[in-house]
Amino acid sequence: MVGEMGAGKTTFMQGLAHGLGIERNLNSPTYIIIRSYELINKQHTTNNKVNKLIHVDLYRLEGDIKQELINLGLLEQMGKPENIVAIEWAKKAKEILPQNTKWVEFYYVSEQERRIIINE
Repeated sequence: MVGEMGAGKTTFMQGLAHGLGIERNLNSPTYIIIRSYELINKQHTTNNKVNKLIHVDLYRLEGDIKQELINLGLLEQMGKPENIVAIEWAKKAKEILPQNTKWVEFYYVSEQERRIIINE
């Protein structure tokens, strides 16, 4: 996910989590980088093998992003088909993300309006 601060990335993530049946409150992992949520009720997915939503926020990461993601175990998690990995500020890791990454772009239009574009 890419977009300016306040463009709606975390709000989108809250909706995604809710749509996947996650009832917990979802907060941006800005300071802890990664939060994981188990999918208990899998009726919300088209693939019953998916069992985890991993929410990542790269805003605070700088330097060798690839090494940071390796240290955090994220590259390994991205390779597992049972995980949905959603990354805020994903442009910071563009070079190392899988080829099949779906890009969700957020644009701030006004206080009450955002534009979202989903690219493959």
